Amino acid sequence: MEDLEVICIGMAVVDVLAKGVTQIPYDGSTVYVEGISFCTGGDALNEAITLARLGHRVGLMTLVGTDPQGNYIISQCQENLVDTTAVTKIDDCPTSTSIVLVNEGGERSFLSEQGTSIDRFSLEHIDLDYIRPGLRVLSVGSLFCGKALDSKALIRVLAKAKSVGATTIADFVTSSRSPDLESISGVLQLLDYVVPSKEEAVCYAGKNDPDEIADVFFSYGVPNVIIKLGREGAFAKSLTDRFAAGLYPSVVVDTTGAGDNFVAGLISGLIRGHSLRESVKIGTATASIAIQSVGATTGIRSFAQVREVIEKNELALS
Repeated sequence: MEDLEVICIGMAVVDVLAKGVTQIPYDGSTVYVEGISFCTGGDALNEAITLARLGHRVGLMTLVGTDPQGNYIISQCQENLVDTTAVTKIDDCPTSTSIVLVNEGGERSFLSEQGTSIDRFSLEHIDLDYIRPGLRVLSVGSLFCGKALDSKALIRVLAKAKSVGATTIADFVTSSRSPDLESISGVLQLLDYVVPSKEEAVCYAGKNDPDEIADVFFSYGVPNVIIKLGREGAFAKSLTDRFAAGLYPSVVVDTTGAGDNFVAGLISGLIRGHSLRESVKIGTATASIAIQSVGATTGIRSFAQVREVIEKNELALS
């Protein structure tokens, strides 16, 4: 195995997407949609595939079942040159699968099953020796996405990444089991970047103002906070910089995976040695391309696409 630049650990899902959902059918009725498609999903898997298409050597650490969905995830990784050495398969649990309902405006909602592979994924399925010297970034997508990948497991993974000199990045997920920041302070101290959505940031930090949210994360030792603001762009604050970023022009078809593509682009920028501002531009451009196709990983083909968006358009930074 060639030395990896990035490892993405966490959620890997198969998405069944219904595009153009105008209503939910009542009992016994049929509602027609524009199209139904099968695509990869889940933060870690989406990030891994997009990063590979942006030209990086990427590995995925996750858990799948020995079912058609699990086979599909592995085949899609292999097709996109994502290393699957650290993908574990088990035969007594189904692969995480979601039904994604995409409305006429491109916004999506999800139907997800409980008790799937993401809930079983734990430290016992993680080979820490996979995290080796030379690794540039370890990305957790998403923190506490499953029941078993708890603070104890994440601290082991993140500490190993830091020990080999890797930058650590994580986004979040909100659920009924989302912990408070104090209870995960050991995890936060090992993170160089957190990239929550506005909803997730408010849930975890207990503040609504982006500056105040960032300051809360700073108090737990996180030096860089980027908040995804959806149609309003992004807000970034580090110990030495603070700015808001707008959006690049795009025709919204499906917002599924927009945040994951933003994180992938951000990581790509950091690996390429760009500043936080330039890396946020790359993340924003990557997301702007992704939302113009159905499915989280359908639209991005190469870094040249991203470069073209940046070169042809101005992005407001303030």
